[in-house]
Amino acid sequence: MVDVQGIGEGDATTASRKELAEIIEARMREVFEKIGDEIERAGYKGMLPAGLVLTGGASQLAGAARLGREVLQMPVRVAGPSGVSGLTDHLLTPAYSTSLGLLMWGAQAVHGYEPLRYDTAPAPGMVNRMRDWARGLLP
Repeated sequence: MVDVQGIGEGDATTASRKELAEIIEARMREVFEKIGDEIERAGYKGMLPAGLVLTGGASQLAGAARLGREVLQMPVRVAGPSGVSGLTDHLLTPAYSTSLGLLMWGAQAVHGYEPLRYDTAPAPGMVNRMRDWARGLLP
């Protein structure tokens, strides 16, 4: 059994892990079905040439890639950020892909290039402020 906090002012309740797994699986299945609809709407019939890459926190749910392969009938894998060094291994997980991607995009937009490494040496202007902000998120 697992304690589950209600949304809003609802009291906490308990649920079995099996019940929670069934609910999460149903919602993930819906997400993959919507992804499949969008792939078809984009004009791709059947399988994408390279399959699908999952990233983000929910991609780390046990069985997410397997369920994606089952629903979409194509290769599905989980991946995290790459091409970035100087960060802790904790940040190089799929859960931080969007955050790191936005930081890299912002740095590219400000300076007109995509940095390959965020060094510990001071960087000029906006990149330095963004790096300091990201470091402030770490414990």
